Amino acid sequence: MTTRPEQEIPVAIHPLGPTPGIVPVLPSMILRTEHCEIAAHIGLFFDGTGNNYEWDDGDKCHVAAGGTQLERRKESNVARLFAAYPAATPRGSYFRIYVNGVGTPFKSIGEDLPALTGMAFGGGGDGRINFGLLSVLDSIHKSASPIGRGAYKKDAIVALCRNSIRTRDDSTGTLSALGGTADESALDSVGMRATGGLLMNPVTGDRGHAQAFYRREVKRIAQVISAPAKCEPNSEPKSKSKLVEIFIDAFGFSRGAAQARVFCNWLNELFEGDTLCGVRATIRFLGIFDSVASVGVPNNPNMTYNLTNGHMAWGNEQYLRIPARVKNCVHFVAMHENRPSFPLERVLVHNGLPDNCHEYAFPGMHSDVGGGYGVNEQGRGLLPTTSSKNLLSSEKLSQIPLEYMLKAAQAAKVPLSTRQAQRADADDGTYNPFQVDDALREAYVRFHAACSPSARQPADWLIVYLAWRYQVHAAYTGLPWKSRANNQDLADLSGANQTLLDDIAALETGILERAVSINYEVGRRFLYALKQMANPLLGPVTPDPYPLPESTMAKLRKLAPESGDVLQRLKSYPAVSAAEANLFATYAHDSYAGFRPFDHQFKLWVVGCQKLLPGSWEPEGYLRYRRFYTGFNTARTYKVVLADAELQQIDMQNRVYTEGAGMQNMFPRWSQ
Repeated sequence: MTTRPEQEIPVAIHPLGPTPGIVPVLPSMILRTEHCEIAAHIGLFFDGTGNNYEWDDGDKCHVAAGGTQLERRKESNVARLFAAYPAATPRGSYFRIYVNGVGTPFKSIGEDLPALTGMAFGGGGDGRINFGLLSVLDSIHKSASPIGRGAYKKDAIVALCRNSIRTRDDSTGTLSALGGTADESALDSVGMRATGGLLMNPVTGDRGHAQAFYRREVKRIAQVISAPAKCEPNSEPKSKSKLVEIFIDAFGFSRGAAQARVFCNWLNELFEGDTLCGVRATIRFLGIFDSVASVGVPNNPNMTYNLTNGHMAWGNEQYLRIPARVKNCVHFVAMHENRPSFPLERVLVHNGLPDNCHEYAFPGMHSDVGGGYGVNEQGRGLLPTTSSKNLLSSEKLSQIPLEYMLKAAQAAKVPLSTRQAQRADADDGTYNPFQVDDALREAYVRFHAACSPSARQPADWLIVYLAWRYQVHAAYTGLPWKSRANNQDLADLSGANQTLLDDIAALETGILERAVSINYEVGRRFLYALKQMANPLLGPVTPDPYPLPESTMAKLRKLAPESGDVLQRLKSYPAVSAAEANLFATYAHDSYAGFRPFDHQFKLWVVGCQKLLPGSWEPEGYLRYRRFYTGFNTARTYKVVLADAELQQIDMQNRVYTEGAGMQNMFPRWSQ
């Protein structure tokens, strides 16, 4: 099999100044207030997995943390930007909509408790995107209503966002059940009783029923807006406003960033020319932090049988592309994240960056860019741990990309204000969520100076951190963070570092074997089994056409295929600069140490709360490159060429798509 070249698609560190290329989006007209003309500014904020500023992190298996994420200063950068967006105004000019992250409660769509599939598989994302679309239409309707009445009642929004299309039982003539007892009447109020809600068809992935609903609603609201009404600017209750322009902004982090991207695509479908609901409209700004889809089964190079690469259902790769209608898209990505469950969705399409997109790298892990770490988590920082939580919040590494995103959005004329975001705190005085500690800023500037201004492959940004970890691996648990970290953080960091030591020893001694080609054979065997499951009438086929000896099975490796190559690069890497080492040791978190996807308690039907694999981290460890996507379903790393084994894996995925193997109904994509 021949190899195919993979062109380089580097990413640059953000310059110390403003984000280059931001287009200011100015009003197209001067509002005539004497004619009751208004412009609506609608901001949507899609938070990341597990991020919810109003949540105390409690669920059926976990005791609440003793305060909301906001109260503990653990809220993400999306939540901080939400606080800076103007709240609703009497004349209906400003609207801000916060969308709780998947894996957290979201009562507005009927998730009173965290969805079981939210954290691991992105369950609930479809409902959140539809909530965003309904909120836009609702806000537009409020802008034109004399008394600020929305287009939908709360129970209708819940029913629309937690139900899919209904099916009819031909034998009884009854429609399929809904998610709640009140949903039938709620759907009836919006003409959807027989159709159902807006979620994608769980079998086919089709959303034609939702598209038809939105097209109908856009026309209905356009008629409301165009209806004549007397203008009385100073009347109470106010007279009907004349909505003449709409500006829409969207922000997101992690899976929330993926949702924000899908939201822009689905919203784009509702435009007619440059108008939405008959009014001139603009998607002014899309600000996203380290986009991750991972909907369904995420990418894993040791899972040849992975059918979707985390692009199931609403996370389809085509929905993630940035539409040209977005005037400014700014994407900040994490230089040093590499967990298998967090493959990056870049805004590139193939090897090109769209003209409306700007993508830059910032140091640290996933939540060092998007926010969400607690104050002093993993002992990071320099301030005394007895300092106020407001001050401790200011030295989180995520404050740097937050500040740059704020300035980029303001340059595009998004109405964000740090004064708006400040809030009084009885214990700690005034809280400014955008404050940046002086020592952190100085450390970042020095790190920036130590980096070449030239763009690098994502793997080449990552390798600096991994080289530092290799160079300090024996002394890592004696670094200054040890005296600041709590007992759980100490256990996590020490245990994860031991995993690194064990993996290095395994590769150096040759005890463990990588065997990518063997993994491909496992995949062929798995595909054969799927076909037998999908075609039970054929009966078992003997002998198995893909036999695999037990001795071979025993040699399968958990480490990534490139782990040996990564280790060789680390061994030959020169000493990491003092500026880079200081930022890594003092401010950058260890996302691998803090993430145990199967060491988390789950509520199981019979046995109650259980950990699936106690004491476990992700099996591939540190010695790997982060996978990323460029608008398509092929995972990429850094390589100039794709190895034969990787081509075999891609070929198998394509076979599943084309041949079916009876799996489309189990793993739906979307109607092509």
